[in-house]
Amino acid sequence: GRFLQPDPAAAETNLYAYAKNTPTTRMDFSGKVSVAEFVGCLFIMGAACYLAEKWSGWAQREASYVFGSKTVNDTMGDAYKHCCWSAILTWQFGKSDAKALTDLHERFGGDAPSQIDYHNNRVGREIGAVVRAFTRNVVDARPRVKTLCFDRLRFRAIVHGPGLLRYRDST
Repeated sequence: GRFLQPDPAAAETNLYAYAKNTPTTRMDFSGKVSVAEFVGCLFIMGAACYLAEKWSGWAQREASYVFGSKTVNDTMGDAYKHCCWSAILTWQFGKSDAKALTDLHERFGGDAPSQIDYHNNRVGREIGAVVRAFTRNVVDARPRVKTLCFDRLRFRAIVHGPGLLRYRDST
């Protein structure tokens, strides 16, 4: 189905197609979080779930800024977005909670889970752990995360497109 009002987050090209056109199983104001993902997040993080959603929006905006509209599944922008989101979650909450949140998102986020996304999330957590060790405030953490994720993309440590994961994980 379609919603009668436009997406309040303006996250989609078609502002009436948010929540993946599934109003019965998606309920958040941004239109991006399924009921299962929301309940799982509450179980893992409690009230801090809003920060995970905030960082998701930040990663999406950064990927859109760098790659334009090319941030859909298995593109360079999608790889960068997953890396940034996972890294900043790790910086904010630690590796264990970041892994739980990103795994939850991949399982219940609406799109089919992609091994590429799991891989890029893992690379992001490694970056986030390094940034967390040396950075105490978000003003310093965000640019470091963006730079390190972009570097990993350039050197193909984070991957995009079908078939590339087998090649990268074998090294």
